[in-house]
Amino acid sequence: MSGVPSEAYRIPRRVGFFGGSFNPPHIAHVLAVHYALLRWQLDFVVVAPTFEHPFEKKLEDFAHRLRMTRIAFDHLGERVHVSGVEEELPPPSYTLQTLRHLKTHYPDTEIVLLIGSDLVDELPRWRDSEILQREFPIYVIPRIGCTQGVSAPCDVDSPLFSSSHVRALLAEGKDVSPLIPARVLGYIREYELYKQVND
Repeated sequence: MSGVPSEAYRIPRRVGFFGGSFNPPHIAHVLAVHYALLRWQLDFVVVAPTFEHPFEKKLEDFAHRLRMTRIAFDHLGERVHVSGVEEELPPPSYTLQTLRHLKTHYPDTEIVLLIGSDLVDELPRWRDSEILQREFPIYVIPRIGCTQGVSAPCDVDSPLFSSSHVRALLAEGKDVSPLIPARVLGYIREYELYKQVND
């Protein structure tokens, strides 16, 4: 038997999907994906900024958010694929339609949805939430105030903060360098983003 793996072993077997506004992407987002890659041995994670938020939250321009997200995850190389897929789909951005679309590109792969534990209580409000949970496994990335209730482990608390907290600090002109990757912060300053708080 050859020591070279067969083609079957090169096909991704489990891919994580990590969606969000990324408004802006910050260190907690990056840590969350690191956690998922290590915790669940995913082949890679698809990271996808929301094109148009289904709850009508005000977002920075999609092109800026997509570029910043690519900058934030660039160091992870092939372990993370930052995708603009939601720009190609009918707005607003519903997770179920995005995952079904991705499944057509990875038909022989298990796609799992990665969410922060802070979103577990919000999950019932998502479009077709029950169908989503039937069709796709949900893995919960722990945050402060970890919530149980879906079919995934949520075993520790971790200090993963929110984009709204970062935006508020940016709007107030406070130092956010401990919270945002340096190159992303440089991009925000170059394009003068987040001068006002976005709700």
